[in-house]
Amino acid sequence: AEKSLHIGWTKQDSGAVNVTCYAEGVYPEPKMELYSDSKNRESLKDIVVQVTKSHEYFDISATKILDSADVQTPTIFDCELKIPEAKYAVKKSVVYYA
Repeated sequence: AEKSLHIGWTKQDSGAVNVTCYAEGVYPEPKMELYSDSKNRESLKDIVVQVTKSHEYFDISATKILDSADVQTPTIFDCELKIPEAKYAVKKSVVYYA
């Protein structure tokens, strides 16, 4: 399991929306995906995933930058943290408002 899991978004002056999910203290090595809440639960493409290891545990983050013109309001973004070895998955959501 994980020590903590967070998802949030920020909107930049340029109109870009930055969606970030972050988990820390995960073991064994995790994977992470971001979804937007379309009916087909589409996995967001080209997300940037970074994994760092401290002692035995892993910290992982996933970031996606979207153009606010392409994001309906409200949109629910889901973050899924998966640990394939442990057959473990947990989800956290955040609501985006323009």
